[in-house]
Amino acid sequence: CDWSSDVCSSDLRELGSRPERAAVIVQLKRALKGLAFCRGGVYGLRAAELLDEPRHRAIQEELRKILEHLHDLLTQAWGE
Repeated sequence: CDWSSDVCSSDLRELGSRPERAAVIVQLKRALKGLAFCRGGVYGLRAAELLDEPRHRAIQEELRKILEHLHDLLTQAWGE
């Protein structure tokens, strides 16, 4: 995983306290917000014809994988 070493290196199973979990959840929610801005920017680049369709699809697929990973991490962080 190379898109965010902080998120990818998180071992949520070792988080014991609620404050630790809360801090991770806040960071993951920030990552989701950043991802949404990124996705919007990619659509803007495609609309401006700065990305061709195959490249646009490839980037969107990578962003989808990141989104799934963030959702998995959030699910783990919320679990106690």
